Parts: sequence; C-alpha cells; structure tokens
Amino acid sequence: MQLHLKEIKFDPNKSVLELSDSRELYLTCRDESFRFLCEVMLPSHRYNYYTGWCGLYDGLLLYVNNSTNREVKDDLLTIDVIRPD
Repeated sequence: MQLHLKEIKFDPNKSVLELSDSRELYLTCRDESFRFLCEVMLPSHRYNYYTGWCGLYDGLLLYVNNSTNREVKDDLLTIDVIRPD
C-alpha cells in the first residue's frame, strides 16, 4: 500500500496549513510483485497527511487528525485501519 497526495492550486488567501491539509489523499494498492491493483481516494479532511500513519503487519493505520476537519474538536485518539481484502 502506498499513500500519496494530489496537487493543489495555490491560493494566497489561505494559510499554508489550510492549503496543505485540504489536499486529497489517495491509497494505491499493489500485489507482492508490485503490480498495480487499485487506487482509491480516501475521505477528505480526515487524516493527518504527514505524521498520521503507521504501517501494520496486515494493513495501514491512519490517525484521524486533520486541521481542516470542523467536526472533530476533542482530545480523543481516533484511528482508522485499512486492510486489504
């Protein structure tokens, strides 16, 4: 599994943090021979793109902690785990 961010158009009226955290996050899956399997866009404004992930034995852990997420404003540690089927 590979995470990557889509480019974004620069807007001088937005802060660097807001521009950075509003990018779209994609997950690309490959098999054991690195052949492409699929690519999916993950939910917008949900994850910390730079320090918010961890590889697991059987998947990928993502921290739900994006500065542009207006719904989550607490100190609870929330995670999502993505596992291939």
